[in-house]
Amino acid sequence: MRRRAHARAVIALDGATGELRWVHGEQEGRRAAVAPRLLSGRGLSYWTDGKEERILYITLGFQLVALDAKSGGARVAGFGKDGLVDLKEAAIVGGGQKNRSGRRRDRSELDAAHRGET
Repeated sequence: MRRRAHARAVIALDGATGELRWVHGEQEGRRAAVAPRLLSGRGLSYWTDGKEERILYITLGFQLVALDAKSGGARVAGFGKDGLVDLKEAAIVGGGQKNRSGRRRDRSELDAAHRGET
């Protein structure tokens, strides 16, 4: 039996029988291992427009994932980049946080801050 550190998965069960329909999990490696929020964000959301059905959740490594609820948990190719939106990247591009010298922080500085290194 293998255990994965910092693993999280979305599962779909048959409502009538309780039988497992599908499982989806993202393998984020170090990105998840250094995440400052290892015990948070255990929820997910359901979205439909009457035609498509999606499950949305945020990974430990701060990525928004869109899954096709009908097809067995495959990522939605037309959402973000192959079903993923990097929320760290979106926050950095849009956030404009500054460091102590007044210069905008780059991604490595923000990652270090998230790990508690600054």
